[in-house]
Amino acid sequence: MKFPWSRKTARADPRRRLGDAAERLATRHLEDLGYRILARNVVFDIGEIDIVAEHDGCVVVVEVKSAKESPGFSPADRVNAKKRKKLLSLARRFAATHRLTGSAFRFDIVSVVYPTAGEPRIDVYPRAFDAAGRPA
Repeated sequence: MKFPWSRKTARADPRRRLGDAAERLATRHLEDLGYRILARNVVFDIGEIDIVAEHDGCVVVVEVKSAKESPGFSPADRVNAKKRKKLLSLARRFAATHRLTGSAFRFDIVSVVYPTAGEPRIDVYPRAFDAAGRPA
């Protein structure tokens, strides 16, 4: 039996495939910047963390957003208060699961923009919001 929310079905969705490609690009870009990738696509019952990395002595929860190029819009703008709150909850679960409760956490956003021609543009927003969910 195939469930509509199964991972295989989700991968067939063109938007999901674009998001997966963006996560791979973001991972490589972060590694080039010195991030050590600890995990990708960490799934809990309330959602998923795209990337967990270590950088500058912090555990970094990374949200990857992607979109086709549009003037005046950044995919990072889609990380609203509700999403930040969810990422905070996910980070707490990750910390508890991996016994990292004493570690410093930070929240970064990676924006991947696909232009109509040429290579995607990748922007990293370190410390995009704080542990209370307030934007930086």
